[in-house]
Amino acid sequence: MVGLPVRLLDRYLGLAILTGVGLMVLLLTSIHTLIDFVDELNNAAERGLTFLHAVVLTGLTIPRRVYELFPTAVLLGGLLGLGNLAANNELMVLRASGVSIFRISVTVLKVGLVLSMLAFVMGEFLVPATEHQVEDLKNISKSGRISTGGRWGIWAKDGNRLVNVGYVYPNLRLERIRVCELEGGVRLSRAIYADSAVYTKDHWVLKGVRTTTIEPERVTAVYHEEERWDRLLPTDLFEVLQIEPHKMSARKLLTYIGYLDENGLESNEYKLAFWGHFTVPISATLMLLLAVPFVFGPMRSTKAGQRLFVGLLVGIAFYLVNQAVNNMGLVYGMSPLLVAVLPLAVLLGVILLAMRRVA
Repeated sequence: MVGLPVRLLDRYLGLAILTGVGLMVLLLTSIHTLIDFVDELNNAAERGLTFLHAVVLTGLTIPRRVYELFPTAVLLGGLLGLGNLAANNELMVLRASGVSIFRISVTVLKVGLVLSMLAFVMGEFLVPATEHQVEDLKNISKSGRISTGGRWGIWAKDGNRLVNVGYVYPNLRLERIRVCELEGGVRLSRAIYADSAVYTKDHWVLKGVRTTTIEPERVTAVYHEEERWDRLLPTDLFEVLQIEPHKMSARKLLTYIGYLDENGLESNEYKLAFWGHFTVPISATLMLLLAVPFVFGPMRSTKAGQRLFVGLLVGIAFYLVNQAVNNMGLVYGMSPLLVAVLPLAVLLGVILLAMRRVA
């Protein structure tokens, strides 16, 4: 095996690692999904949902569960994949053929980067989309006055008006508002579109307002940079529709952070969620890299079950430390970027120290 081609080595180790990661993702996600399903069934009657609703809701939460469990699943998958190779003495043969631990680590890092890109795509596109659908289904049961329409936002009826809102952000900030005023409940008399709206004290401030008035003889259109409305919709309707920071995409978070900063409002929670879109994928790569000293270090002779158990403890410990640092950062007003990076820096330090001992 002297002079083993780089591509062959990458493919061989990569397949073993990806197989292990896939099994761990499936196992951990299945356990949490079962727990979520039982919980949804217990709450179905209270929310006015059927068994089918519970199934759909649980299925839509799977991407978020995979995303949350991804770093731990990657660590366990790496331990499983590399551990199986070690148990079959295949890693020993690689080492005897002149493949260094550093070279094996490079291959592991390549696989980790691929998994990181997958995690980023999930967190940026798939998870926000599915969580939006989850909120849609829950909101239908929470308020009989409001309905949701997927990519068309939410619809609500208020007297002789139909109101459509594209996006609802915390602090009662809305985007893409359409208002249809009906005469006699049938004929469209006015159509109003606003780029955004925000509730201030006791009134709504709409920006970028285009009003089209439809009369039997003519149609007129008027544009105003800003308008004040005493009533758009009752504010209590939006209590169940506000998007939580961790469920927003990085693009939406960046837009909302800009709005908060422009208006002098607290934005650290949203900045931390924004950086989380990048630190979660990076943590998955580091977790996978941590599997290398596990396999070649003091635990190389232990059984697979013991390695997986220790790996699970490490994954849980990292999650708890990360959450603790995040909460402390928010309480004490620390830099969101520093708070997001600090756990990764500690983990990287642990990895480098462990790698130095096994090299």
